[in-house]
Amino acid sequence: MPTEVDFDTDTNFILFKALHFVMVLHGLELFDLEKIKQEYNTLGDDIKQNANDIREHLIQESDQCQEFLSHKEFLNLLRENV
Repeated sequence: MPTEVDFDTDTNFILFKALHFVMVLHGLELFDLEKIKQEYNTLGDDIKQNANDIREHLIQESDQCQEFLSHKEFLNLLRENV
């Protein structure tokens, strides 16, 4: 699993930050989910609780966002306004 240390933190290439890289790898189905589950199960309860708190916060945050644009819609909007 990539971490922040694997990337140059001084760069402005947002697509190559750790979180975005993880999303791309997930979309390409390059993760062994069983291995990730095994590793997760070895974590302490406090770490699991922290992960659950973060997950719940992100779910609540995304539920508050009612409107969004797809990538294609955003690019078209940019092209129309340039």
